[in-house]
Amino acid sequence: MSRKAWLLLTLLALVVAFAWQGMRGLSDPDEGRYAEVAREMLASGDVLHPQLEGHPHYTKPPLSYWAIAAGLRVLGPNEWAVRLFQSVAYAATILLVALTASSLWGRSSGILAGVIYSTFLLPFVAASIVTTDTLLTLWEALAVYAFFRGRRTPFSLSRWIFPALTGLAFGLAFLTKGPPALLFLLALIVWRFSPAGRKHSGAPVFSGLGWVLLLVTGLGWFIYVVTTTDGLMSYFLGEEVVGRIAGQHHRNAGWLGAVKIYLPILLLGALPWSVAWPVMWHRRRGLFALGHIWSRRPVLWALILLFAVPLAVFSLSRSRLPLYLLPLFIPLALATTRGLDGILGRDSKNLPQFWRRIRWRLSLSGWVLLLLTLRVGYARFPNEADARALVARLPVAEAREIVVTDGVRSVHGLAFYARRNLLHAAWSKNRAREEGRLSLKEVFDRLKRDSTASYLFLVKPDGVNDLRAMLAREGLSPQRELQGEKIVALLVGVGGTVP
Repeated sequence: MSRKAWLLLTLLALVVAFAWQGMRGLSDPDEGRYAEVAREMLASGDVLHPQLEGHPHYTKPPLSYWAIAAGLRVLGPNEWAVRLFQSVAYAATILLVALTASSLWGRSSGILAGVIYSTFLLPFVAASIVTTDTLLTLWEALAVYAFFRGRRTPFSLSRWIFPALTGLAFGLAFLTKGPPALLFLLALIVWRFSPAGRKHSGAPVFSGLGWVLLLVTGLGWFIYVVTTTDGLMSYFLGEEVVGRIAGQHHRNAGWLGAVKIYLPILLLGALPWSVAWPVMWHRRRGLFALGHIWSRRPVLWALILLFAVPLAVFSLSRSRLPLYLLPLFIPLALATTRGLDGILGRDSKNLPQFWRRIRWRLSLSGWVLLLLTLRVGYARFPNEADARALVARLPVAEAREIVVTDGVRSVHGLAFYARRNLLHAAWSKNRAREEGRLSLKEVFDRLKRDSTASYLFLVKPDGVNDLRAMLAREGLSPQRELQGEKIVALLVGVGGTVP
């Protein structure tokens, strides 16, 4: 049963991770931005200084960009290539969660944990969207596995290797998303010095080599770019650390913001298994009694801290987004597994019989089919943010320059599909000077110097009349106009007219 079950779990992981990932075009702003940075890395050959449309872009560490660039190198510039690293990371996370539960409570529990994580709604959705969070969750899952595995192995060599692997995993996590990646480490350190951690000391959180791997892997790139780029240290500390915690990035802020965002995400994102939580609590509330966990159940106490410490930090932050919680679904999956273990039978001895029950097999198969149907349905649903659909209806090939005016939403996906940088222009000369860009007047002058060229201007619908008036004053007129809900495109050439 064990080998067959693991093969079936691996097959499930591959299906939910890879099926139909290339059907949907890249969505702006996030997917288009990540893909375009990776494309420019390959085009320029500079993988250490991320750029977005020719400008430095240090909002995230480079590991996600490197992973996308590797996919583009292997598969070419397409959606499969951009999402390849997401799929690999998601499938690997499923198996790591399974291995963690297996090392803690037995092989049957491992299979159950893998099935739970692979069918959680939020990880499935997150794996379909190009962000840093799915890759970050992979490294957090590796760190959790190495931490628990190192504490339970009797071999001295393994007790040295796994703490080092924990450090490497946290270093890779830091190179993926920066300081938020260390919240799991903070939780493990709190656990280590709690009564449960002191009583069950086992292996350390890190070995000396683990700390070295964390510092070299996690900080090596940061140290290099800070020492070679003026003003970057103040940007990292001011914008990306203090700004996200203290309030420059106001996303779902306010004291109710955490409840409004995070509570629904935890309940809905854990479907269908969150439906079983009340039954687990009723049947197994003694297992989750705080005093009992504090003194006698160190693993469950560690899982609670892995969930609670990051959640507390995210709740206090002024910037709150749903995918911040994605790594928390690792301890959620493990705790749900332990709760169901107790209901099904001590140490999962009745789990094989449980999986043979036809209603459970049909229910889970139906849920997986529903998830895949949602992925396909979303790919076919018209979406204004779909950069591939936007490129398909624009005369990109006819335009020497694509000019993006102020107010137009991010269209980095357009740059990715067009395989060129966009020209961002300000309406006024003052704003252009402040931001180091061209003004529209300067763009018009450049266009008029080449009578054979056509420029494609992108403008918000409420700015079309203003743009037409400016074109008329310059003796220019659109050759073609294409109306959209959020973007209007005007193809402009010298002496052109609307047909």
